[in-house]
Amino acid sequence: TSGQDPTLVCSQDGLTWTNPPIDVEVGGFVPRITVGQDGFVYVIYRTISGGGGNIRISKYSSCKTGLTLQPGFPRTVTAVTDVTCPVPGLDRCNLGGNILSSHLAAVDDTNPNHIYVSYATNTASDGTGAGTTNENVMVIDSTDGGTTWGVPVRISTATTGRRFMPWICPLGGAA
Repeated sequence: TSGQDPTLVCSQDGLTWTNPPIDVEVGGFVPRITVGQDGFVYVIYRTISGGGGNIRISKYSSCKTGLTLQPGFPRTVTAVTDVTCPVPGLDRCNLGGNILSSHLAAVDDTNPNHIYVSYATNTASDGTGAGTTNENVMVIDSTDGGTTWGVPVRISTATTGRRFMPWICPLGGAA
């Protein structure tokens, strides 16, 4: 759609698609999607406010049952301070100032109510406006299908460094 508001469509045959698209949340952007083995569809996305914002998640019934937004959603997962460009040597940075926090959701392969979210967050700036000097890679999880979220856990080392665009994959009940 115009702008960056995330919308959702689905198809059961690859030929016909739900119409009109479902508006996930006005003002959200950079949506990513995952589906649990129980069929629930999760859309994770960002909201923005002054150099940071919130990671939000919406939960829908399966495509087969009509992509119905579940009660109590969307939910805020956590706040994030953006990892921004420039990053020396990274060709994915542009003049528009990409954010590299790269939020991603994944559903536990052994428990469909256990959802993980990974992201990078800025923790230190050099004070010159020229860039950042440290980011942490974080993981936060929910054990009740996304209704409540735990405390974010840093999984990167304590050593200062540039960290961005993390990825997450569940395997055997661990992320």
